[in-house]
Amino acid sequence: MESERKSFSRSWAAAFVVAVTAPAWTHALGSISHKMAQSEAIAACPISIVAVLGAVAAALFSIVKGKKSGALIGLGIGVLGTVAVQLLQPGEWARALPLLLVLPATALLAPRLYSVMPEALDRLASKGTITAVIFALISLFSVVQVTRLSTYIADPEDGWFVLNREDFWANHRCIGAYLYAADMNRQGVENIYDNNLYSAWNEEAETVSEVPGMADLAPDPYLYPPQFLILPRLALSLTSDVAVIQQVYLALQITLFAVVGLGLAAWIGGSSGAMALGLLPLAMASTPGLHSFSYGQFHLATILLAVGGMLALAKSRYALGGAMLGFAVVAKLFPAILLIVLAFQKKWTEFTWTLGAIVVYTAIAFLVVGQQAFKMFTSDLLPRLSDGSAAAFDIPFPEFVEVIVAGNSSYGGILRKLDILGLVEISTATAVTAGKFIGLTVLIIAVYLFLKKAVSSEDRVIGWLSLIGLGSIAGTVAWTDYVPIASLVLACFLGIRFAKTPVLKGLLGLTWVTGFLVLGAEPLGTWQPWRVLIGLSLLTALVMSTTFITALCQSGAASDEAST
Repeated sequence: MESERKSFSRSWAAAFVVAVTAPAWTHALGSISHKMAQSEAIAACPISIVAVLGAVAAALFSIVKGKKSGALIGLGIGVLGTVAVQLLQPGEWARALPLLLVLPATALLAPRLYSVMPEALDRLASKGTITAVIFALISLFSVVQVTRLSTYIADPEDGWFVLNREDFWANHRCIGAYLYAADMNRQGVENIYDNNLYSAWNEEAETVSEVPGMADLAPDPYLYPPQFLILPRLALSLTSDVAVIQQVYLALQITLFAVVGLGLAAWIGGSSGAMALGLLPLAMASTPGLHSFSYGQFHLATILLAVGGMLALAKSRYALGGAMLGFAVVAKLFPAILLIVLAFQKKWTEFTWTLGAIVVYTAIAFLVVGQQAFKMFTSDLLPRLSDGSAAAFDIPFPEFVEVIVAGNSSYGGILRKLDILGLVEISTATAVTAGKFIGLTVLIIAVYLFLKKAVSSEDRVIGWLSLIGLGSIAGTVAWTDYVPIASLVLACFLGIRFAKTPVLKGLLGLTWVTGFLVLGAEPLGTWQPWRVLIGLSLLTALVMSTTFITALCQSGAASDEAST
């Protein structure tokens, strides 16, 4: 009986990983085949259902009976699913055809995933029915939510809204800024950092692009370094179909989350790794997680690349680790805190590989993006990022100042929330300056706490996530609808450690609750009453920062206990 329990626990976990990625890849590949075939009908819902159920069946059969048998089962389900979709909506074979590839692939992958699952997952699940049921429900919830999201991106008319029907939250696409900036750069626009060129900042701006669907994205201003444009420039060189780019990018993000999350949990191992593996689906299906996926926002991908890069470097996979961490640094800058850690630890091999990757990305950007983008980045964008005006959307839209203030969870944003609630009196400029000082001070303390102890693999993962989380809120802007994802991923790895005392349990519970109840979640997606919205976002920001610092302090305490 114990052997059966062990087999079932890890089999279920492996099946979840393939089930959560299968619909996204089916829709991604289906969008490509749909474009090639020029079919018109849309059948996203039945395709999603077949992809999920087929992936689970193929994965479980493959684990029990072997890869070959599982692949045949997957292929058979794919054939039946494609035929069923064709019968339901004639002419829609193009979007269903990828089932023939995705389902056998999930069957081939499942046994490998099963083999790297922490064995403690069996013991954790066997301790009681409640634990096993909770983990099963969490994974089911995540599969349902991510599948709904993938279906909605593939077919917005289907109405599978994930969070709420408020137009901004349901249809906002940060990816529009990336693609439009890349397109303008390709057209030779002198200053892609001019906010007035973007319709989400300037309502009178005309989106000048030959890429179909670009204007529908209502692009935000582009606020990233020039090196990041390598990715959207590459995407636009491969296809001019915005829908295809969004769907493929969604599949890549979901896969990156699953791979890095599983990698971290397997590296830690033991009960902590097993607990993290059981909770990570909850972070994936959280409000900030789903916002990151649906927006096409690169914030979550940056965190995953940075922490995944540190994991690869720790396992002596220097080229891979340097490439991942290096791109995270040139994409969002704040992951550079981990590069500083490597330097202080005198890990010169890891540091050199990462720095080398940054140099390579910069050289490629000079060749592809051009020198002008670097010039405008340093002379135009950086000063505005420093004073907070680059993303001060209350300048063009003063009527939404309360919502915009509520949305900023940086330290400067916290001070502005206190001001607008009447708890302190501070100007915007002073809040920005004081926020930067607080952020820098907290980062220095955080790095000291991390470097002070000789840490285990668990301590290092918790430390990496804490540092990068603090780095993400140390700037002038940290949007509440997706930035808290760092604290929720961290919370997955704190489950056992924070269960020691009631205070830590309470903090962990607040992290999860505030992580879900932020901008865009029902029923708080409406923008009134604004005092409730600002108060809740203030609580979220304070809980985030407290969780990051407390995790680092507990990491040190755990190391002290282990050494004695």
